[in-house]
Amino acid sequence: QGLQSVLITPLNAGGKVIGTLNIGSLQSYAFSNTNINFIQQIATLLTTTIDSMLLVDRVQNLASIVESHPDAIGTGDMAGRAIYINPAGRVLFGLLEDEDVTLMEIKDFYIQEDAERFQQEGIPAALSTGSWSAEAHIRKTDGLIIPVEQTLAVIYDNKKQPVGISITLRNITNRVEAAEAQRRLSAQLEERLLQVNAMQRVMTHE
Repeated sequence: QGLQSVLITPLNAGGKVIGTLNIGSLQSYAFSNTNINFIQQIATLLTTTIDSMLLVDRVQNLASIVESHPDAIGTGDMAGRAIYINPAGRVLFGLLEDEDVTLMEIKDFYIQEDAERFQQEGIPAALSTGSWSAEAHIRKTDGLIIPVEQTLAVIYDNKKQPVGISITLRNITNRVEAAEAQRRLSAQLEERLLQVNAMQRVMTHE
């Protein structure tokens, strides 16, 4: 195309080169050091803009996943105050769609025993290993107790300081009821077996 001078400046976004900013001139040796510095500044501005756009896309994708997730997902601060609960969590707890959860504390969603375990065991374990999982019982706004499987993780800032916690809860009522039904069936079978053995002993004696 008749270009005599070309300046190619890489665009780094997210730690990767995603493209280049290319400037051409029909003149030989067209770019002075001042020109080069200026173009590099433009490339930096472009990279910052692209980084921001990519970050917005990632945040929006994450928000979409959390909002539509079938499990209850919530966040809170390190003092134990609730910050956010997704739609599935609001249904699980019996909360209204527009109810302000920031006025609530995380411990209020649990029965007392599990609330204490959450504070005394869960948070220290998550701070130590990154996450903590256990079964627990949550209390709906109408007082109904529901068994759940929970996973607790710590949220860190860019300085690696803990600033909050995230909690994922799965309703395991069906699993618990199935296990209880199996336990009752086993107990009934054991009782029947004892009765049969007793009858056999009586018949043998006779």
